[in-house]
Amino acid sequence: MLKRASRFRVAAVCAVIGLIFYSLPCFASVQVKLLSSAEEVAPGSFFTAVFSVANAGEETGTFLLSFDPPPGWGVHGAPDSITLEPGEEEPLFATITVPASAAAGSYEIGFTAVSASDPADTSTAVATVTVSPVNEVEIIPPDGKSGLPGRTIEYEAIIVNRGNVQDSFVIEASSSLGIPVSLSQGGFDLAPQERISIRIDLKIPEDQPPGHDLLTLRVSSSLYAGVED
Repeated sequence: MLKRASRFRVAAVCAVIGLIFYSLPCFASVQVKLLSSAEEVAPGSFFTAVFSVANAGEETGTFLLSFDPPPGWGVHGAPDSITLEPGEEEPLFATITVPASAAAGSYEIGFTAVSASDPADTSTAVATVTVSPVNEVEIIPPDGKSGLPGRTIEYEAIIVNRGNVQDSFVIEASSSLGIPVSLSQGGFDLAPQERISIRIDLKIPEDQPPGHDLLTLRVSSSLYAGVED
């Protein structure tokens, strides 16, 4: 009976030692750093982000590289993987393209390196970029029409916010012959790249002589000076 109890105690001690051994954390050999400074760019442009990848381990390692940009952004010029000797460090240059539709604000681009032999051996760095505000508006004018005295000519113009920030606009219309002009609305708000349809009515007087009328439309921002079309 004494011999059996002794063997049981030894087995229990070995099991505890095994649990302690396997719970030790793994050493991360790959180290990623951001070398470039924060950027401010315009929509539709590009910039270069510079990172470094270092092998802090004691063996040659191959590391898989990936980027996590905002939706619609592109990453060009960076390799998919890199092999480094122990203690070696290499810079990586990535060209980041910003879509023309990018709204003004701050964005992050993540860069990650993962050991090809150990997925738990990983490191990530984040680059920050600010998309600068752009204010622009466009009128898509209607085609010309003709009408008889006493009739109403209806036009439809499309107004587009070509900027990348929310904006408020006012619209004006005038007739070169002094024909009364009315608008479906005189002011409106548009999100970036949003558009709206405006109806313009010209009420031709009964005694209006024949002639050629020039309809002028003007849209301007009520928030930002000089933004108009």
